[in-house]
Amino acid sequence: MITVLYLVLLTPVQVTAQQTIPDNKIDWPFRRLIAEQKRADSINQCSNRDTLVKKYDCIIHTTQPGALKKKGFTILAVSPRAVTARVTLTQLTIAAAMPEVKFIEAPEYLKMHPQ
Repeated sequence: MITVLYLVLLTPVQVTAQQTIPDNKIDWPFRRLIAEQKRADSINQCSNRDTLVKKYDCIIHTTQPGALKKKGFTILAVSPRAVTARVTLTQLTIAAAMPEVKFIEAPEYLKMHPQ
């Protein structure tokens, strides 16, 4: 019995947690789009078909642009501290969870301005 307990304690267990999106890393127009998509998905009970098709231009402030390329992001331009990319909402949440990403900014034409 002691041997069995010992093996259970030493056996590595892989635990997957639901990915949390740090709100402070995503510009508010994208947060709104993500919330609308989640609401639509829960109402329609459908897969993320629209999320996979619709892509948005964004500015990703990062310390390591190469990390985004390795994850398969469509990079449009690279500077030392940021990249411009075309991403889906799913990719946006993945980027926000990456430690290399500091902030994801919406371009001016996506931001809503008060009238």
